[in-house]
Amino acid sequence: MEGRLPFLDVLMIRDSSGAVSSDWYRKPSASDRCLDFRSTHAYSMKIACAKELIGRALRLCSPEYRETNKILVSNMLRTNGYPRSLVARLTSEWSPRVRNVEGLSHGEAPVAAQAAQVVPTVFMGLTYIEGISPKLKILLQKGISSVNIKVVFKYRNKMSRLHTRLKASDPMQLQSGVVYKVPCRDCPTCYVGHTISYLKVRMARHNRDCRNEHDEGTMLSQHANETGHVFDFEGVSIEDRELKRGRREFKEKLHIMLTENTCNKKTDVNGISPVYAGVLADIKAARTCNLVRNGPHTPENIEHET
Repeated sequence: MEGRLPFLDVLMIRDSSGAVSSDWYRKPSASDRCLDFRSTHAYSMKIACAKELIGRALRLCSPEYRETNKILVSNMLRTNGYPRSLVARLTSEWSPRVRNVEGLSHGEAPVAAQAAQVVPTVFMGLTYIEGISPKLKILLQKGISSVNIKVVFKYRNKMSRLHTRLKASDPMQLQSGVVYKVPCRDCPTCYVGHTISYLKVRMARHNRDCRNEHDEGTMLSQHANETGHVFDFEGVSIEDRELKRGRREFKEKLHIMLTENTCNKKTDVNGISPVYAGVLADIKAARTCNLVRNGPHTPENIEHET
């Protein structure tokens, strides 16, 4: 296009006099789809989506194109279920953002001491459930109003869950950030642990600890040295995955409590609230029923089921 240059969401336009203006650009293949107003999302998220779309359409264009873009973005939002009155109100409330340069115009630099006093906001995620989460958020915000914590909604259904993962998964021994379980070959005992390293590296450390009888090591190595048993490091299984250490340790404690005949220390589950006792008991009961109904996952049973 002569005199026009599209780049991302902006269309640069140069007229015959050489003056340059900008307009909101959309590809010819644009579907005009956005977060539908009838979807099961928080009302605040729908408002934020509409405001951002309106702001993008009007902020990126020169004043002479704003009225046209208002009509375009209003039609787009109404196509996605947004009420006409809401679109008109949000469009009328929009105004260009003006950067606050107070103090800088007089050559005053920001004071480092004032910047150091600013406490960053900590965001806590709350899974959104329609009709429940908004009320729970209000109660949580009242309880933590004295600290700089903000509760925000999060969603489990994301685009990444709808698309096929084209990348091949890593071999189990090359996976990291996992909660694992190692069975003993000579008795029903097993060991539950966690690691951020590759699983094969962690198994090699356990194997080395089992050979060094004088090292304290873990409860796995203590069980092996005291009883002379051998752990099946090739038969290790991944119970859970988590990259963040605090969450991974919490999941490890839950799996220790859910697993029978572990050689872990009793102190390994310290810090677990008694509130989880009922939930863990139900999970254990469900696992027992499945085991009785289907039997252990042996090759014979799997072949019979198929």
